[in-house]
Amino acid sequence: MSYKTIKTNYGDKYTFFIKHIGSEFVLFVEPEFRNNGTQNFDGYFPRTYSHPKYAKAALTKYLGKPNPWVEVKLTLNKVTEALVKFWHQEEENGFLSNLFDAPIEIDDVIWPTSEHYYQAMKHIDPVVIAKVRRQKKALNSKFVSRQACKRLDRWPSDEHKLSSMRIAIKAKFDQHTILRGKLLKTAPLTIIENSPKDSYWGVGIDGEGKNMMGILLMELRDFYMTKQQDKVLL
Repeated sequence: MSYKTIKTNYGDKYTFFIKHIGSEFVLFVEPEFRNNGTQNFDGYFPRTYSHPKYAKAALTKYLGKPNPWVEVKLTLNKVTEALVKFWHQEEENGFLSNLFDAPIEIDDVIWPTSEHYYQAMKHIDPVVIAKVRRQKKALNSKFVSRQACKRLDRWPSDEHKLSSMRIAIKAKFDQHTILRGKLLKTAPLTIIENSPKDSYWGVGIDGEGKNMMGILLMELRDFYMTKQQDKVLL
């Protein structure tokens, strides 16, 4: 049986989605809760269920009865396969993911992945930074960082996030020539982070998110291509 992705709103503040992924139904929210948990790790969301009716019941239990559920009209997620799409690091084009296992060195410090560095740069406390850095998995570094942001109620600005991410991915592709070559081979296609859970770095559930990760990767790709052209002209 085929299931449609559906959504509902609680006032003008939050939109909740139920998406069929594999054998599960995932309930998550955009934008993420900053006081009651986040869409990725802590708090109520996301939650997985065996049937959408259980997801609906859980949401009603926590927040009360929502507005009627409506089908989501997907756009970007249904575009031509000419796009370079990525999300999980284990999947095709997973090397583009910030969670991909590619250690980087910045200012004489080794970071297990670019995600470790990015998450650590959200903080100024050296104890938190060290804790983020020593996590074995990139997802764990993300969890530790978010928990610290939540505890301190201090969240980085978009400008700060973009600056840190630019540094992180440039180090990754500067220091791993094979990955840089694979990034260059994606030209001239559009790169999108095909995450249904993130409408800032990815395209979100409805395919209309900002896709900032894809934009930064294409920006970096253009930088490398310009450098190559400059060498040819010399």
